[in-house]
Amino acid sequence: MTESLQARVIATIIREAFDDFHHEFHGITRRAQSRFERREWLDAQADATERLDLFRTHVGHAVEQIATELESAATRRGVWLEAKAAFARWVAGRNDFEIAETFFNSVTRRVFTTVGVDDNLEFVWFGASSLPRGADNHALFEVHHPPETTVDMVRSILTAYDFAVPFADLERDAHRVAERLDTRLPEVWDTPTLDTIDMLRPVFYRNKGAYLIGRVRARNRIIPFILPLLNTSSGLVVDSVLLTESDASRIFSFTRSYFHVEWPNPAELVGFLKSVLPMKPIAELFNSIGYPSHGKTMLYRALYRHLANSTDEFEPARGVKGSVMTVFTRPSYDVVFKIIKDRVDPPKTITPQQVRAKYRLVERHDRVGRMVDALEFENLSFDRDRFSDELVDELLATARRSVRVTAQHVVIAHLYAERRLYPLDLYLREVSGARARHAVLDYGRAIKDLASADIFPGDLSTKNFGVTRHGTVVVYDYDAICLLSDYRFRPIPEALRCFADLPDALREVFLGEHADLLTADFWQDVQERNAEGDVLDFFPYPQELRFTR
Repeated sequence: MTESLQARVIATIIREAFDDFHHEFHGITRRAQSRFERREWLDAQADATERLDLFRTHVGHAVEQIATELESAATRRGVWLEAKAAFARWVAGRNDFEIAETFFNSVTRRVFTTVGVDDNLEFVWFGASSLPRGADNHALFEVHHPPETTVDMVRSILTAYDFAVPFADLERDAHRVAERLDTRLPEVWDTPTLDTIDMLRPVFYRNKGAYLIGRVRARNRIIPFILPLLNTSSGLVVDSVLLTESDASRIFSFTRSYFHVEWPNPAELVGFLKSVLPMKPIAELFNSIGYPSHGKTMLYRALYRHLANSTDEFEPARGVKGSVMTVFTRPSYDVVFKIIKDRVDPPKTITPQQVRAKYRLVERHDRVGRMVDALEFENLSFDRDRFSDELVDELLATARRSVRVTAQHVVIAHLYAERRLYPLDLYLREVSGARARHAVLDYGRAIKDLASADIFPGDLSTKNFGVTRHGTVVVYDYDAICLLSDYRFRPIPEALRCFADLPDALREVFLGEHADLLTADFWQDVQERNAEGDVLDFFPYPQELRFTR
């Protein structure tokens, strides 16, 4: 074959692999509504796991097919330059071109084992970009204008969606939502009136909930309007209404599993969400709708732009040094980076392969708002002068197999990136009063939530947990994590030592609500419920916001 024909073969293989990926992605996503309507919760969890594997699987298929059909020509740069141009022409008019470009980049990085970024072979853009906001796209969202009463407006919104299950009590739910909205508007605006409520037509499904996502507008002002629905034995019910940016942000938290929501233009969907959540990173929004690979792309671009517009250095992260991971960050950037050490500190004996398996478990599991989303990167390259000497010394001392340092660059073969949290052990020492008491109680609730999701953190030390900006306690250290079903629990003497690192006063607060965590009975009971296939409710908003029934 000529080089031009080889290039067309490569572009065609990648294009067809991407089409196959997105066809299967949308097919699984489309099942979410029927899973919700039929209350098929275990099947919905299986769908979530299956969908997570699609991107990696189809990238692998493309790499294998290119190697088989082109043999030695598969790694000729000149051929790939032309293949990139052909692929660019194909995606130019597509609604999902950003996802397609990320797919192409993933294939090239696998073929060439790219270190850093290859500007010629990859689709690269580190400049300013915009998201489509769909201001007049009534295919994306429906505009509801105020009728005579707020109740009428809410009723109109609820009945606009086509569910096979009726509402248990539509009038009750409409009045409850309207009452809260009427109370909220004068609190945030200087008027009790509104112009419109824009409601996204696609429904967001996750776990046992369906979420109607919208925004309330008055002149140039916007507040979120989110209605979580539950499918009970009596029919559909509105469980709450979320009207603040903070509460809405929890819905799209980096500690939650991804939504199943079907829309042909992912960026357009993210653009609408960004109008409601202006402080939420774009990478996290792409993650939240099921595109973590593109979320990685957006995170790297954001980091690159931040490096170009800041002067502070990477430095070791605060907190107790990990026995398995070396962790670093930048003071001005809200992300931490974790590298597996060459040799773990005693008494731990875990291998790097086992650590990766633990992170893979978390990626595929329902995180129930208690585990941080970790994005995996390979072969990253940074300028050496952006790393403090202290950090370089630590990296070379603990992770030389993964880190290479030259006069100009620091090259990292493998790392995980996570949102930076306030380490719980530091938090409990550095804050006081009600915040500390709330954190130590939520620490116990986090352990119980994880157990109900069949997860045991392994090491319950507070240094392995962190506090989000919303005050939620989550686990972020995964080397000891395991399925709860893999453990055996029995009574042992001196059980209090399990929480020995809690300050004395806070230990008493903790035991006042969570003394059952020190009993074998608690853990055995949870194991039995999990074994029976119980799928519990986990609400990504405070309990006090739920409507009572």
